[in-house]
Formats: sequence, C-alpha cells, structure tokens
Amino acid sequence: MPLVKKPGRKLIAVALVTLLASGCSLITSSDCIGIGVSGLSITVLDRRTSQTPSGTVVTVTDGDYRETLTKVGEVFRGAMERPGSYSITVEAPGYVAWTRENVRVVRSGACDYLQPVTLTSELQPIASSIVTDNLPRRVHAAP
Repeated sequence: MPLVKKPGRKLIAVALVTLLASGCSLITSSDCIGIGVSGLSITVLDRRTSQTPSGTVVTVTDGDYRETLTKVGEVFRGAMERPGSYSITVEAPGYVAWTRENVRVVRSGACDYLQPVTLTSELQPIASSIVTDNLPRRVHAAP
C-alpha cells in the first residue's frame, strides 16, 4: 500500500506560524478572566535587623491620586488595578524616609493585565548619638 501524505497538515502549520509571527494573538478578550492585581508590592525592612519597623507608613501618589498602602502579611500592597507613574514614600519613626519617583505600573499582554511592580525598601535608622556642636573643649593642664 502506498504512503499517503496528508496535504492539510503542512498548510495548517505554516498558517499557524505566520499568524503567531504577525503578532496576532490566539487569545481573545472572552478568554481573559477578571482578576484583581495590586500594582505595587513593597517590602519594608530595617537595614540592620531585616525586620519591618513598627509604625511604618507607605504612601503612593500619582498626580491627584493618593493612597496609603495596606500591609498584607509582610508586604505593603496597593494601587489595585491602577496603572500609573507613582511617587512612593516610606516612613517609620526613628528612620530616614525612603522615596522613589516615577515608578511605572503598566498593563500588557493579550488580556491587558496589570503588571505589578515589587520593591524592597531598606530603611536606615537615624543615628542615636549625634554631636550637635563643634565647640572646642578646654583641657586643663596639671600645675
């Protein structure tokens, strides 16, 4: 019995490769599911102890938009389903404030999902013993 080739297989493979190479996605909006994604996830640590300082407040702004992030587990999360260009400020009592500007959260992909940004803020404790003057000290010589 002679070997019979299936003429449609090669044609389908070429069409599929051409379709994918052209940038056309096989995923349609009806294939996408609605999910809620935090645009920003920030871990805050004391640089010396690697613990989150008590009283930490993480604030993000984007133009007129302002949000204080919520701590979920060990991570501060926010900007839920909100793309933008954020300024981030992390503050805690006894620490130098940490800031980042122009942190971009964008949507991408066939389903236009939010692409979250994950950052780690290492806070520097404020020095506890600081010399506040540079006055000369008088040294008394022995008689």
